[in-house]
Amino acid sequence: MTPRYLKIPEAVAYSGKSRTALYIAIARQEIIARKAGKITLIDRESLDAHLDSLPRAEIRVPSAA
Repeated sequence: MTPRYLKIPEAVAYSGKSRTALYIAIARQEIIARKAGKITLIDRESLDAHLDSLPRAEIRVPSAA
């Protein structure tokens, strides 16, 4: 069963984003977070939507020298 909410360390591992980047996204209301006492819980669906909204990477093949 996939959890609906992730703790910050789990969200960092899941997303590949830094702890600071996650808190910035929360402050910008790009990701939904909830508080359970001292624990910050990240809504996984909003994190997925945030990651899906990031621009596609454009990787170029280096030219032969």
